[in-house]
Amino acid sequence: MESIDNVLNEAANLVGKNHVVHDLETLAFYSTDIFSTANEQAVAIIRPGNADELIHVSQICIKNEVPLIVRGGGASYTGGYLPVIKNTVMIDTQRLKNIEINAEDMFVTVEPGVTWLELYEALKPLGLRTPFWGPFSGRVSTIGGSMSYHAISHGTNNSVSADSLAGMQVIIGNGDVIETGSKGNSLNTSPFYRYYGPDLGGLFLGDSGALGIKTRITLKLTKFPQGFAACSFGFPDFEHLFLAMSEISKTGIISDNHGLDPRKQKTAIMEMENTNPLVAAKSIFLSSKNPLDGLLQIMKLGFAGRDFLKKSAFSGHFTSEGFNNKEAKVKLAAARSIAQKYGKEVANSIPIFLHANPFMP
Repeated sequence: MESIDNVLNEAANLVGKNHVVHDLETLAFYSTDIFSTANEQAVAIIRPGNADELIHVSQICIKNEVPLIVRGGGASYTGGYLPVIKNTVMIDTQRLKNIEINAEDMFVTVEPGVTWLELYEALKPLGLRTPFWGPFSGRVSTIGGSMSYHAISHGTNNSVSADSLAGMQVIIGNGDVIETGSKGNSLNTSPFYRYYGPDLGGLFLGDSGALGIKTRITLKLTKFPQGFAACSFGFPDFEHLFLAMSEISKTGIISDNHGLDPRKQKTAIMEMENTNPLVAAKSIFLSSKNPLDGLLQIMKLGFAGRDFLKKSAFSGHFTSEGFNNKEAKVKLAAARSIAQKYGKEVANSIPIFLHANPFMP
């Protein structure tokens, strides 16, 4: 226990006593994920305030040979961040929120505790976005967690979280700090490009944090598309939904391609209904290309109501983007012609709502 005490004392001096937590209620909560409860409870939770403190706390644990685990937003359902041995220290990244945007060279560097919603809101006013811009749980899911477990949902041409990576700063098992990608060449270079020599960054993607602790993550940027179009289809069973989604995805023209089973359909509609109507209308209006388009989208949602999927067991929702609305509509027309072979078109309320509110509450 002496090594544990050393770690906690050093950590408290570094991050502050208020950010070293070991009450039983908090430890019990942090030793669970969505589906599982750990057999061993964490001995303490440490909350560093920036990436440099995260590095120092990790090195303190390594020096004292104390096992450590890093936790992001807690949205995991694989047990990846749950303690498995006694006297494990858990590092909570919720205070690590720094975002540095380089709009000239088109990359953004974030600390691992930044959520996808926080990044999305920081980039949107600049007309920028990452190729993958977050899972549905992006209000709580962190970028560090997504890089460690591979996140899916919102991504151009079905891209996943790993597709946005440019480079990472990582603490490896002996406490050394390394940089991947172009930043790894020299402290004087920038992390603008992932493939600079062997793809070292790929080693730490989907590793559940086991191979290294991510301290800073750099993502590629793209221009936020100006064109947008969406359609929805109802399908009698999963096979018809699958065939439509599979054939459409092969064309590479759809930005978002989501299928919902009956339970997920109900959840999505309930989320739409539970959102304050004025707040929902405002978000849809602000995400539209012009005031007239915004009013039309709001009217369509109102007319569709909640029964637009009542005759469909499954539904598919397809979004296209482009330089302008004309390009987006041309792409969507191709997707629509495929979906019509397998299902019936319904009101596009869900993709319109998700376009304005990509991260579910």
